[in-house]
Amino acid sequence: MSDTPWHTRLSPKALAVLQELPEDAREMLRDVMDIAGRDPWSFSPFDSCGIEGEDVRAAAVGQLIAVYWINRPAGRLCVIDIVWLVTDDASLGELARLLSGKAAVRALC
Repeated sequence: MSDTPWHTRLSPKALAVLQELPEDAREMLRDVMDIAGRDPWSFSPFDSCGIEGEDVRAAAVGQLIAVYWINRPAGRLCVIDIVWLVTDDASLGELARLLSGKAAVRALC
């Protein structure tokens, strides 16, 4: 692996979520993706059994979960979705939906 960090792009959905996040959550996302950009495989795979599933990762830190895809051919990361956990039931339902479905990420990035 080279010492050059991987660039990060946001899907349209992730960009919309980012715009709604509080400033401290935005800073946390930048920090998390900076870490992921240095070593994209450092966070757990979404599906380690599938060929493409190993490249979908969930970087979870505190209240923040950033789901990203490692686009190996392009040498960049694509944030598919961002989850900012709060204490209401709607946010927990969104997390369950996100973690139970497999997204078609190639069309996003």
